[in-house]
Amino acid sequence: MSTRHGFLSADFIDHLHSNVPEYAKLTRRQQWALADMLWCSSSKARRHSILEDFQSFHYAELENWFGREGFSRINERLQIFDVTPNWFYEEGATKGYRLRPKFQRILDSYFLDPGSSPSYLVTGNLRAIKKFRAAVASTDMRGSKATEWPCGSFLNCVPVRVDMLESLHAGLSEKFRSSCDQGSGEGSETIRRLLLSAACAIRLSTSLSARPGFMPHLYVEAESGRLYARGLSLQNAPRIVKRAALYGLWDYDFSNCHFTIFAQMSERNGYRTEAIQDYLSRKAEIRQSIAQQASISVEQAKQCLIAVMYGASTTLWYNNAIPREIGQDAAARLFAVPFFKDLVRDIYRGREVILNERPRTANWRLPNAMGKAIKFEKSKPMRAIAHLIQGVEALALKSTLELYNDEIVLLQHDGFAAHSRLDRLKIEQYVENRTGYRLTLDEKRIGFNSSELDVLVEGTHQNQKQEACKT
Repeated sequence: MSTRHGFLSADFIDHLHSNVPEYAKLTRRQQWALADMLWCSSSKARRHSILEDFQSFHYAELENWFGREGFSRINERLQIFDVTPNWFYEEGATKGYRLRPKFQRILDSYFLDPGSSPSYLVTGNLRAIKKFRAAVASTDMRGSKATEWPCGSFLNCVPVRVDMLESLHAGLSEKFRSSCDQGSGEGSETIRRLLLSAACAIRLSTSLSARPGFMPHLYVEAESGRLYARGLSLQNAPRIVKRAALYGLWDYDFSNCHFTIFAQMSERNGYRTEAIQDYLSRKAEIRQSIAQQASISVEQAKQCLIAVMYGASTTLWYNNAIPREIGQDAAARLFAVPFFKDLVRDIYRGREVILNERPRTANWRLPNAMGKAIKFEKSKPMRAIAHLIQGVEALALKSTLELYNDEIVLLQHDGFAAHSRLDRLKIEQYVENRTGYRLTLDEKRIGFNSSELDVLVEGTHQNQKQEACKT
């Protein structure tokens, strides 16, 4: 939460004033912070990494906004969140925060009806926004001056299809009410999160602060040079909400970006990652094979491969990322798959040669392709690898902007959305010249059909059954 980064609708503040008598007694800063916690409750970025249906807020963040123990006193008085007694030290996760039924009903009553009269957007001082700033904040996440992304103002408002968002919202509302009426609860929390995300996008895209049909975005530069959108945005929105909002535009992403960069980086340092190269050449086939051998879904296989790329342990301790994701029995089957073991061996060996040969600065810091340097810690090799890979990824995206800054409307981590179809070969060649890495762009026209909701809900039911089996 930050006064500089993020937006709320002024009528949401009014809604809280009307429904929470104690709310008006908070300072303006505290009113903003609490409203932002509620507004972003559907955000994937706020979802707790361990506890289902809980949100995550760092204690330092809460102290910054409410003062030391200030949030605890307010929460005790207003009864907003159920909070777990402890944070998860070994997993590096915060305490869990889950809205209590009263506040969930207050939130639902606002977002179930997003068609009220438009209002202005507000920032942390609760003042109406009349003019948007540049798309990228002037300071990065650490408070230093940001200089790597001089994007100006052309990315600060993304064109969206409000009619498609409204169609999605109507379908989600119907399914949410149906699940509540039946009392089954199957998929209701997932539907609620999607519903809140769609409603937020509608509110942001129909405000008085911007032209109708444009959703404001603000990006902040991370220590790797990557750009992260603040608050609720289409960068971090659920896939189905993003597709409805961007219907008809063109979506681009650098294919298998992390594995591709890692393989080339490793080969430059003398080690050819044979298993990774094989995976890159026949990705769908290998995912399917791993899924069958481990008796997991293809999507689970994909997520586990990505997790290993970023340092997930291949031990069966139940709190490790992969056993926690698919269960200990499935994890044991996965870790026994021969190709999976070959891939893990490639990652470990590649990581070793990359970091052994990587040049350091005079004060033993590790610079990446964006010129961003972090302190190198031998005990955290995957943090260093992530820093290097994300630097190349960010430079590839920045290079693409240099070519098509009038066409690109939304930045994502390893891709972007554009008004029209672009010249992929031209981009790939330019990116290789600028970064030294050969990356391939995937492209597709963004489509959306409300009938996909049935598939989504059915998939949610299946996931819930799998979760039940794991326990």
